[in-house]
Amino acid sequence: KAADFRREPRSEGDGREEERDPGRRRPDIHRRDGRESRRNTYRAGGAIPPGENVDIPTEAAHRKLGVSPGLFKAGGEVMAISFGPGGNSESWGKRKFPEQLPEYLASMGLNGYEIECGRGVRLSEKTPALLPGLAQQNGIYVTLHAPYFISLSSVEEETRLKSVEYIFQSAQAAHSVGARKIVVHSGSCSKMTREQATELAKDTLKRAQERLDSEGLSEIIICPETMGKVNQLGTLGEVLELCGVDERFLPTVDFGHLYARTHGGIPCREDYAHMLDLIEDKLGRERLDNMHIHFSRIEYT
Repeated sequence: KAADFRREPRSEGDGREEERDPGRRRPDIHRRDGRESRRNTYRAGGAIPPGENVDIPTEAAHRKLGVSPGLFKAGGEVMAISFGPGGNSESWGKRKFPEQLPEYLASMGLNGYEIECGRGVRLSEKTPALLPGLAQQNGIYVTLHAPYFISLSSVEEETRLKSVEYIFQSAQAAHSVGARKIVVHSGSCSKMTREQATELAKDTLKRAQERLDSEGLSEIIICPETMGKVNQLGTLGEVLELCGVDERFLPTVDFGHLYARTHGGIPCREDYAHMLDLIEDKLGRERLDNMHIHFSRIEYT
């Protein structure tokens, strides 16, 4: 149902888990260092030379590109990229989590994992005890998705305050397993204008970051996500504006969501390049290089 890409520096070994949600998954990209030119590097998703069609970093793909596992050539340079699923699919079977996660990911040529806490932040006791070490030892980059029922832009103050609490709980869980990034949904516009909804969401995020700072969780990075439905808050421009609340925020760009909400409006490489250029123009190169990316398969309803 979902595939996810993200990019980010791999300086620290992160790790974590969540309640398993077989229905959600996403191969994930984390990207580090530069590009020779914007168009050059970002064609074919910023990882594969023109003409190639490689979705995950298989051994064959690495051999063909002439680089080590986890590295890709782009624009004449080499980038570190991590791909991984969000949650566990049916192929997980009866494996033990997190003990068999490295084996499971390696069998598919993957090296990233997103903990799906969409239905609530619940980790088993052994997850924070085992996952950080397993992730560091096996080079697995792990992130965490906060509960789906977060609504940053709700007209109800109580709902927004609960959203701050859910973000705090997600940050605690991420910290317990050595993770840093948490993905956060923004909510809907309801009967408000988009501008009014955006202002409410910005205020909620400001409160959430203040809560994390006061609780010693400043290292956790809040990553607002683009959304797929037109009535939801979460165009690329709106997410970039939300990221302006704090210089530590990073965007989670779900290109599948953006494709859906623009009714197929990003069909070619140039469209992706334009969006990446926009992110750099609004947030700067460093945050572009550390952005989080999902690529979800969308079924229209």
